[in-house]
Amino acid sequence: MKSENLVPKLFVPDEEKAMDFLRHVRWSSGVYCPVCKSFEVYNRGVQGKSRRYSCNVVD
Repeated sequence: MKSENLVPKLFVPDEEKAMDFLRHVRWSSGVYCPVCKSFEVYNRGVQGKSRRYSCNVVD
């Protein structure tokens, strides 16, 4: 049986646009706490290429 690559190739011109795309997919409803689902989060800055957030309710 011939194995086929079932994952479609996604053309992304650069890393910044790729990260913007992934952020949009992950946080399409806005940034929220994955523990309590609260939208009361604050930006802790950037770590590597990722933006870091913390929850005002859980912390």
